[in-house]
Amino acid sequence: MKLIIAPHVIEENHLVEIISKLKRPYVRYTRADERNVLRADCLIIDCFGLLSSIYRYGEIAILAADSE
Repeated sequence: MKLIIAPHVIEENHLVEIISKLKRPYVRYTRADERNVLRADCLIIDCFGLLSSIYRYGEIAILAADSE
């Protein structure tokens, strides 16, 4: 199963925190290219405006409320 993470907060510190907890190969959307996308099984969306077009690629979506 592939994983797409689209965090509400995309500040660098928050992205680094998410990445530090991953135990799987990942690629950030803004750094994705043909080669590293094939190796990764987790895509981290690190920019705005993509979420609505990404839903069609998933089989399951989990939405979490902001804890702040």
